[in-house]
Amino acid sequence: MINNRWILAGIITLLAVSGCGKDSEEGKPGHSKAADDKAIAVLAAPVVRGPISDFRHFSGSLEAVSRFVVAARVSGLLKNLHVDIGDSVARGQLIAEIDDAEFLQQFNQAQAELAIAEASVKEAKAAADIAKVEFKRAQSLRKQKIASQSELDQARAESQAKSARVDVTKAQLIQRQAALSAAKVRLGYSHIEALWNSPEPTMVVGQRFADEGELLNTHSPILSLAALNSLKAIFQVTAKDYPRIHIGKSATLTVDAYPGRGFEAHIDRVSPVLDPQSHQAQVELRLDNPDRLLSPGMFVRITLALDHQTDALLVPVTALVNKESGTGLYLINDDQTVQYIEVVVGIRGREQVQIIKPEINGSVVTLGQHLLKEGSSIQIQNATPESAQEKGNTAP
Repeated sequence: MINNRWILAGIITLLAVSGCGKDSEEGKPGHSKAADDKAIAVLAAPVVRGPISDFRHFSGSLEAVSRFVVAARVSGLLKNLHVDIGDSVARGQLIAEIDDAEFLQQFNQAQAELAIAEASVKEAKAAADIAKVEFKRAQSLRKQKIASQSELDQARAESQAKSARVDVTKAQLIQRQAALSAAKVRLGYSHIEALWNSPEPTMVVGQRFADEGELLNTHSPILSLAALNSLKAIFQVTAKDYPRIHIGKSATLTVDAYPGRGFEAHIDRVSPVLDPQSHQAQVELRLDNPDRLLSPGMFVRITLALDHQTDALLVPVTALVNKESGTGLYLINDDQTVQYIEVVVGIRGREQVQIIKPEINGSVVTLGQHLLKEGSSIQIQNATPESAQEKGNTAP
């Protein structure tokens, strides 16, 4: 990194050399234009090879990976609330109870009606069996010319009616069984348990929406539960950065609550489409939160390395010169003159930039380029070459 003190010393030196030289030469007899072609004071830095990363900074918010609201599935009075905000809840744990007196009564009534339906089926079967016997007897008597045809027809009709009655009572039995099942379900709904399908063994109560003694309607929210052992950070990327966003890439998150501390995360999901209005795509990061230092809703700053080169050709950012023809730099020749070279740059860091082409070596001018032209003679003012070299080649 170019030390700020050396930059300041270089500027002062440039002014001193330029000013003093001009005054002293102009005061002498015989001063000529050739005297103005003396070496120009500059600062320089060597061309180096090393790693560099293309970091991007985004902002987003934290959300729980798994979160849901526990709501009443039947209406009634909230009798007991067994957990509160901040409590840890295990899968299947009883967390609330709705007054079940009415549901218990409905259940008992459904049980009684089912018992009646079962008895009706037995009675109907018995009656049908008797009617079948009577019909068979009537058939036998008719063959013996003892019973009339009308008596046989009456016995047949009675047997068929009794058999149909069995079918009716069986249907009523099924209806009563369904009613009992429904009453049992409603009774079960009065005891609210924490159930979820995600793999987290426990969750935490995040919000409470109702209090004991409150009259609830069906679907009235009671509590919200969230898994905090792992979180997701959601942010948006532009179309320019989208092609370089890949699942599995690592990222570093920072939050205001813990200044100077970074939290490691990785890209877990990338939206396959961009929003047609904002032309941005949603990205989700996944991060572990075993100590529960982070909470859903926190604002986060995200640093993501979109590209990385381990052996890049690097020069200081201050070496670049922008002209109408393009971007270039002044390369220092062995005879202390300079030549202007147009370059193609790659990754830009905070202090250094990658040169893709052409392949160059040696040193480049980092301060004083505005005084230079092709072939200008220079005088390097750096105290040591190392003072102009960037020691950290990445840009956080």
